[in-house]
Amino acid sequence: MDAKAETQIGSNKDKGETLFGCYWQYCDRIGERPLPGNQFTPTLLDLCQNALKLKVFKRRSNQFHYLVGLRLRTSSDAHIPVWQEWIVSHHDGSGESDEE
Repeated sequence: MDAKAETQIGSNKDKGETLFGCYWQYCDRIGERPLPGNQFTPTLLDLCQNALKLKVFKRRSNQFHYLVGLRLRTSSDAHIPVWQEWIVSHHDGSGESDEE
């Protein structure tokens, strides 16, 4: 997550620089079946906003749709915990976020 980030959602599974493309390629690598494109964005927004309580929202430009507040990891993010570690460190097990 990055409050200033704007990441293209995309709809092409071959474009790894978009959220959908990166997700699809990840699912392919681990042998999981990805969500269809029309379910991907609503599911991701629900996860971010409701389950994780992140300030992420959808923005539309003339050409593309973006998620604001979320970005893909880069090689310089090694010091930042992966999502599994982040979840454990930010939730106390009661279903409530420690950050509220």
